[in-house]
Amino acid sequence: MQIFVIGMHRSGTSMVARLLNLMGAYFGPEGISTGSGQENPKGFWERKDVRALNNQILYAANSDWDRVSDFSLEKIASQDLDTINQQLQRLILELDAHRPWFLKEPRFCLTFPLWKKYLEYPICIHTHRSPIQIAQSLKSRNGFPLHFGIALWEKIRIRIAESRT
Repeated sequence: MQIFVIGMHRSGTSMVARLLNLMGAYFGPEGISTGSGQENPKGFWERKDVRALNNQILYAANSDWDRVSDFSLEKIASQDLDTINQQLQRLILELDAHRPWFLKEPRFCLTFPLWKKYLEYPICIHTHRSPIQIAQSLKSRNGFPLHFGIALWEKIRIRIAESRT
């Protein structure tokens, strides 16, 4: 199984990822985790290499996780896209040696369409949390105004719906 935990920042994706890990799904080798933090003391359950690759995708599209108003994968230059696609294929091939495996990374809300084309039968677990709760959490963690957090949630929700097609 190829399992993806997809959901906005602060929506419960870390909890779902930890449950998958406890159920025996492969996460990765020692030292690959981004670790934990004050706002998530039990761990984020994100891989450094996956976060770096997703950031590379976002930056190539002249975007970031919190700058998505005009995000489009079509903005990525073809030479950058070739490099990204090679890295995606290599990482998925390495993970496939450890099935069932899971990946959790909030940036998948935007980048999953690039990942999807290299997967056989991905299982996607989409987490949902009230937009006002997410906005309140983003305000505490990042200092974002509530209206910005809710607008970000709405943009991400639309991107997730678009990636299902």
